[in-house]
Amino acid sequence: MSDKPSEPAQDELQKKFREALAKKNAHHESHPGSGPRHEGVGEAHNDKQKRQFRRKSGS
Repeated sequence: MSDKPSEPAQDELQKKFREALAKKNAHHESHPGSGPRHEGVGEAHNDKQKRQFRRKSGS
């Protein structure tokens, strides 16, 4: 059994996957606002109202 018949199929499969990956990466970079600000930790979701700190009453 030789590898000759499977090599073109393997190359074709790799080419297909590389094209799909390139398309995915190009689509990801084309979004507006995809700069460094939107990477990493996101903004707080509980910023609707500032937390109010009060001292304990009494002693």
